[in-house]
Amino acid sequence: MSMMLQTALLKFVCVTCVVHFQISLGFHVVPIELQVGTPRDIILPGHSNYEFTLVNLTDLNVTVAVFQIHTQYKNLSASLTTIPSTDTAMNGSDVGLITELTIPQTSATWYVNNSHNASVSAQVTALLYREQDPIPGACNFEFDLTDDPNIHVRYNIYETYIEFQKANVGWPRDGKQQQCDHPPSIPPPQTRLQYDIYQYFLPEHNLLESVLFEGLRKMTTVEDILKYGKKTITLQGSHKPTMSVSSYHGQGVVYNIIVNDPVRGTTAAYVPVSSYACSFTAKVDSCHASALPTSLVFLTILGILGLFLCFAGHHYFKTEMFVFGFLAFALVSYVTFGALTNFTILVQLLVTSSFGLLGGCLLWLFWWRYGSEVWCVLVVGLLLGYLFASTVFFTPFGDLEPWESNANYGLCFTCLVLIVPVLLIYFTKLLNILSCCILGSYLFIVAVSSYIYTSLGYIALNPLKRALMSDFDQAYTSVPFQRNDFILVGTWLFLITTGLLFQLITQKGKDFPPCPYDEWKRKRNERLLQAERHVQGVDENEDDERRPLLPTV
Repeated sequence: MSMMLQTALLKFVCVTCVVHFQISLGFHVVPIELQVGTPRDIILPGHSNYEFTLVNLTDLNVTVAVFQIHTQYKNLSASLTTIPSTDTAMNGSDVGLITELTIPQTSATWYVNNSHNASVSAQVTALLYREQDPIPGACNFEFDLTDDPNIHVRYNIYETYIEFQKANVGWPRDGKQQQCDHPPSIPPPQTRLQYDIYQYFLPEHNLLESVLFEGLRKMTTVEDILKYGKKTITLQGSHKPTMSVSSYHGQGVVYNIIVNDPVRGTTAAYVPVSSYACSFTAKVDSCHASALPTSLVFLTILGILGLFLCFAGHHYFKTEMFVFGFLAFALVSYVTFGALTNFTILVQLLVTSSFGLLGGCLLWLFWWRYGSEVWCVLVVGLLLGYLFASTVFFTPFGDLEPWESNANYGLCFTCLVLIVPVLLIYFTKLLNILSCCILGSYLFIVAVSSYIYTSLGYIALNPLKRALMSDFDQAYTSVPFQRNDFILVGTWLFLITTGLLFQLITQKGKDFPPCPYDEWKRKRNERLLQAERHVQGVDENEDDERRPLLPTV
């Protein structure tokens, strides 16, 4: 049994014991009557029990009632019975339960327990589905509930994984459900069902509970999901009920699924779930922290250097070589060590910085010794090509189905990287100035985005995720593009334009600086010649037929 499963069972047993203890002592249960399809925000005091009831279920065509309760991150226990059991209760921050109605039944009741010492804000909703509607999660083979309409989410720093249980076709009250486990020779009716997965981005890095509850309201019913949600993918009934999306630390997202029955022309919604791809209770790198202090210092220094390169990179060519050599080697080392080791983020940052410094020194030394502007600018052009390819795949173009193949993705990405230096390497000076302006301004934008949350930093990061994660090729990489993003995109374009015009004007008529090694050798020869003439007692101002007209190199 895995550690995660043991932990989950332990939590469930603890909550069950608490509820049993409270019931045995006669703790007061607060009754609340719900309205169908109307979300209700409530505050559950610490160590309290609530009884939620949906009445007037007299329409015999209504066969299923779905109860759902949501909190931001604190777990609550919800049960179909007063005494919870593994197949009737669930503990979590997004909990959904299904009650199968019988013919004489005119109401449905659910029980919720808050075992925390403090009060918990929650949102509760009840929905009804008719016998013609598909029933979410009614073909549950993996989780504890008999019918599980919940969407299960887990995440890491790269990906967020979404898993759900398949639906069943509707059935009448007191009728028999369609079997979900048919023999392979008989195609079950559930295979005709289709699953549309939607997501809704909350405002950028807004961690307020009220904002989350408003987002949940917009993703509860089928009508609201179609109105406010963004469709990511459609899974057929024969597909595996899982998918993954790119993780964005601190960005709230609400996910939900609409199951369609194309034969009956009916739909139903699962229970929405929220994720911030971070922990609210962690002491280090929590949802409230934008970045690690070391990362902030690192990005701030890069941002200042980027702004310098944007307006003066070509003039200070040796400094430019060091910075871009640093970036090139840091990029390669990050992918290499990330794939081969399990370093922490801090250690990975230190290793990447060390190899970046080595790369910066090597490119600077190459320019100092050989003075080949073509080869040096080629390295810079490849970095510009990387940013260009990353930007293209950052758009909806990157979510097209052909790019799920690593071969297709790698070939297209490589071609996009190479197309920039191949087209512009003949115009070496223009390529260099353009690279300084675009890459330098992007470094500045990334530094700013570490203080005010935006998604632009993921332009260059998503290809690294794909290189490091073996299953990231299946991840949906849609990103929120909101107010801060539009402001920073405008700032980025402004910096590129002004930096390009400034460098083209100030560097007009000027070429690349001479090779530093040739300059050093020329000055050394001049000093040696002067020393030799001084030893021979020759006046420098006196004409000498043996004196060369031009200094030797």
